[in-house]
Amino acid sequence: MRKLGFEDLEQIILGTAFLGSGGGGMTKTGYAFLDQMKKQYPSVSLPLVEASDESLDPSSLAMVICDIGAISAIESNQGIAIKAAYDFLADHQEKYTGKKTTAVLPIELGPESTMVPFVLAAACPELVVLDGDGARRAVPQIELTTFASNNLDVAPAVITNDQPQSVLVNCEGAGVLDAMLRPIVEIENFGDSASLGMFSNPISAFEKAMIPGTITLSQMVGKMVQNLQNGVETDPQTLQQVNILQAELIGKGKVLNTLDNVDGGFDHGKTLIADTETHKLYTILNQNENLIVFSSDETAPLAIAPDLICVITKEFKVVTNGEISSVDELFIIRVQAPEQMQNQGIVKGFQELINEMGYAGSMTVPPQKLIGLGDLFNQLADLIKKNYS
Repeated sequence: MRKLGFEDLEQIILGTAFLGSGGGGMTKTGYAFLDQMKKQYPSVSLPLVEASDESLDPSSLAMVICDIGAISAIESNQGIAIKAAYDFLADHQEKYTGKKTTAVLPIELGPESTMVPFVLAAACPELVVLDGDGARRAVPQIELTTFASNNLDVAPAVITNDQPQSVLVNCEGAGVLDAMLRPIVEIENFGDSASLGMFSNPISAFEKAMIPGTITLSQMVGKMVQNLQNGVETDPQTLQQVNILQAELIGKGKVLNTLDNVDGGFDHGKTLIADTETHKLYTILNQNENLIVFSSDETAPLAIAPDLICVITKEFKVVTNGEISSVDELFIIRVQAPEQMQNQGIVKGFQELINEMGYAGSMTVPPQKLIGLGDLFNQLADLIKKNYS
């Protein structure tokens, strides 16, 4: 078990903003949660534990707690909705199963998504946060998580707003739940944003279904990003952990245009990035998260989900899809998805989403040489120093 303070949480925000592949909420939302926590709980010490930790009762319940909707539609009182979703589902489960909920965890990585369980844990000291999630990236649909692919019970689920008004949903399967929730999010009471409690299962089930250690890994990525922003060399231990992630630089350039449309509880978008040196035009398609990137001189995509398509500026500022500006000059980085996300059903689900966005080309990414993300960051720092100083 580790106890986390505000400095740790800030590093987690930075790391998950990068690993969210453009989604999982906006960086400014993560910082808004952090600022709120500093005001309400000035001396927090939040427990982050592995699901196998001996201090946990494996038969007690854990719950996925998250926000759902368009990343541009965060509510100012989201903390109220988060706690309402937890309280409703925890009470419901204790009433019908006799088991208490003792742990929470995020559905995915992202500066908003990963902070949600910590916001709740700060308000409920009896809770711990499990070190893991269901994707090691952000995902546009619940069924694209390892929780769903491992057949954890997704329902009952509770969706709430900040009134707090709640809807209890019972159904079979993550795909059905997602389809039922999106119309609810769109109604005026929710305004394209809501909080959600779901996947209430024994901790022992999460130990098998989650991708472990992703919050700690995100913190190490965030720590290295901080160091690069400040011109500080990263210690060998942190570098070694960041190098667990295998990555490649696939392009760079200036943002020409961003197109965004909120529909069905999603942000649907396209980002165009032009490299003035090579005259290549890169196109990134997203549905909240980046799903595919291709260039003007290649017939095959450069990266495709479940692999991560991440961007970072030459100042090592991490920007999500809700924060990309036309003044940004971005480096586009592919990060290889973990083995758990290369499940056939998850891969097929991403491909179907990409087809629905109008892409009908090849789904095969040519093999490339991958290196550790930490080493790639250091190479970028040298390149930036040489070309932009």
